[in-house]
Amino acid sequence: MKTSCVIKFRNGDLRLLRERLLEDLSHEYFAILLGKRRNIGGKTIITIHDIKIPGNRDYNGQSVASLNIKKGFVHQALGELTNRSDVDTMIDVHTHPFSRKHVGFSGVDDGDEKRFFRFLKEKFDNIHYASIVFSQGEYSAILWSLKKRQILPEKAVIKTQISSEQILSSDRLTKRGQKCVS
Repeated sequence: MKTSCVIKFRNGDLRLLRERLLEDLSHEYFAILLGKRRNIGGKTIITIHDIKIPGNRDYNGQSVASLNIKKGFVHQALGELTNRSDVDTMIDVHTHPFSRKHVGFSGVDDGDEKRFFRFLKEKFDNIHYASIVFSQGEYSAILWSLKKRQILPEKAVIKTQISSEQILSSDRLTKRGQKCVS
């Protein structure tokens, strides 16, 4: 499966994000990334500029298989996103700490992200949205888009500055066994 969306992290940022979000495997954790989207040669490239990690007080609740983030944390990130000229994309990140390797978005994840994407499209101009979920050893990433009034997820890949920071994508193999390439 060839992907046309790449999420690029600065040197060390992906490692630090994963360390913070996966240091306690007894709860799911959350973060918001702010990035800048560019279209180059048929590819969408989102470069991460900021990482927003909520504190304990920013959660309404957490367990090993769910989380509920306070709306104030998301509103603050949205306010910053709309007031800055160097970012135009929000990426929500959460963990599935109960998974050692393969990870995917749950039906609850998909429903929440579609509702949030619809909200963004109704209330804001030119804000883009993507999602990442981490297991202990892999990730899955999606860029959300609206085509003919239908919300569509498109697989994305994560790129880092150095190869030792790379982690495997759970989306790297399709049902036909083709590798996911960027």
